[in-house]
Amino acid sequence: MLGVTGLILTTDGDENYDAHARILVSNHTLFLDHIITDILIPHFMPISRPVTPFFEWLLSLKMLPREKSKEEIKTLVKSFCDESTFPLLFYPEQATTNGKVGLLKFNVLPFDIGHLIQPVGITVSRPTVFNINITVIQSSWMCDLLWCLFAPYTVYTLRFLPVTEKKENESTVEFSERVRFNLSKSLNLKLTDFTRSDKTDYLKRKQLLPPSQNAQSAEKKADKKPQSEVRVEEQPMDPNLQRMIEQVQAVLPHVPAAAIKKDIEVTCDVDVTITNILEGRVPFAEEKKSSPNIGDGHHIANDISQVTFKAESFSKNVKERHLSLEERKALMLESARLKYKQKHNLL
Repeated sequence: MLGVTGLILTTDGDENYDAHARILVSNHTLFLDHIITDILIPHFMPISRPVTPFFEWLLSLKMLPREKSKEEIKTLVKSFCDESTFPLLFYPEQATTNGKVGLLKFNVLPFDIGHLIQPVGITVSRPTVFNINITVIQSSWMCDLLWCLFAPYTVYTLRFLPVTEKKENESTVEFSERVRFNLSKSLNLKLTDFTRSDKTDYLKRKQLLPPSQNAQSAEKKADKKPQSEVRVEEQPMDPNLQRMIEQVQAVLPHVPAAAIKKDIEVTCDVDVTITNILEGRVPFAEEKKSSPNIGDGHHIANDISQVTFKAESFSKNVKERHLSLEERKALMLESARLKYKQKHNLL
């Protein structure tokens, strides 16, 4: 019946299967893994999201209430394994992968129950001539099902590994890592430090990206000049960003606006960007601008150091007080810049 639908099911290492094991642990490739595995090994699969009683019975699911604590869930799973004649299937990665690169970090719940662990490695393949991926990162169960039916055939291979038991003086984390290592070695996959949360965060960032451009706009983008050659004023810019760039250029007029913009988009702070430029953390080609002959920089630093930054009087006009504050702030920045140059012999 599966062959008619294009799903071919094979097994490997049948001699390693132990019917007494109450916990099945497997990698997760498709949303159909549970249904395919249930054909060979009748089992229940714990889930935390609510479903109707009909689907819970039809798909052999076991509800684990979200509102319960970890200890309560652990007790619930342990009592079920002690009483049930069918094992529980866990996907400790808690997220699907394409099964070609590596395994995600395991959740330790199934390894803390105290029962034998039956590792099951799942590999899925399709005809290479059609170049159809097994799954994609944003795939849904409906998408996986339709592609399984659309592809000429999909080969499911369940590889049974020897039953594993927790050793004495072995922590739950060490036990889970030992099972993960054996499973990755059997499937020829790498051990990664990524978790389900990392995949979720990646999907959120991916959704925030702008939509992909069509082929015509992509070609136009390829023909454009590099970003370093594009003039800043030609790009649409936030007025607040433009104001900050102008403030930095008022202190460092020899620095190109493009270099300032690149750093200030990261720092979002005028003073930090000025410090980064003065300390050489912002690479740029010096922009030559005509300026009056101001003589030796040491004399300028000495002159500015003698200037007082205190206001001569307290103006009753708010606008005048603001202008006075801005002038004194600019003078302080210029004094700091020249003192820095004098200290490091940059004048």
